[in-house]
Amino acid sequence: CYASYLVMLLWKPVPSQAYVLFILAGMLGIASAIWDPIEAALYGILFVGQEEAAYSNLWLGQNIGYFVVYIYGPSMLTQTAIILQIIYLTIALLGYFAVEILLYKKNRRQLLLTDNHINVASIF
Repeated sequence: CYASYLVMLLWKPVPSQAYVLFILAGMLGIASAIWDPIEAALYGILFVGQEEAAYSNLWLGQNIGYFVVYIYGPSMLTQTAIILQIIYLTIALLGYFAVEILLYKKNRRQLLLTDNHINVASIF
């Protein structure tokens, strides 16, 4: 995804290179196809027993993002919009990695608590 955005920033469109647009669209489609199921699975793991509300909030957040970009998109330069997309992607990835780390630590702590050979005080 970052590669697609960097190409969009650096590439100077030429009519004879229209195929690049299709390649970029394909790359972004593949990235979306990879991340959408991961994101949905993460919500399913985080909100066990509250899946309906979790998925509703997921889709609501995505649609609000589409709406905001639709509103401010026409009033700014394409380069600025691409830079904002890179910033949004970076924030989202940092949030994803933070959640993964927190889940790992939580699962590890639960494993240590259930093991009879580990002193519970040693993990705190």
